[in-house]
Amino acid sequence: DPQYFEAARALAQRAMREADSTPEAAAEFMFRLCTARPTRPDEMAELMGLYRDHLQQFQADPDAARRLLAVGELPPEEGLDPAQSAAWTIVANTVLNLDEVLTKN
Repeated sequence: DPQYFEAARALAQRAMREADSTPEAAAEFMFRLCTARPTRPDEMAELMGLYRDHLQQFQADPDAARRLLAVGELPPEEGLDPAQSAAWTIVANTVLNLDEVLTKN
């Protein structure tokens, strides 16, 4: 769903702008915003592993990062590193898809 993925990109870019300068702070910012609770150590390890794996992939393939960031109507935010932004978008998408974030009936 492009709109949901675009929402993940917006969340990722907000975390990149507003969180402290460490990757852990950005992950914690996104997680707290979506779940209203802090991460557990195992959750932080998963999020950081996901970020680092995808960051490495997007650094090796900048075109893939640009294609991912082009999804949706809102243009990618200028001034942010595309590889980092794409990697954080993957992390944000994962957080937004957690059972405790989704509304279920």
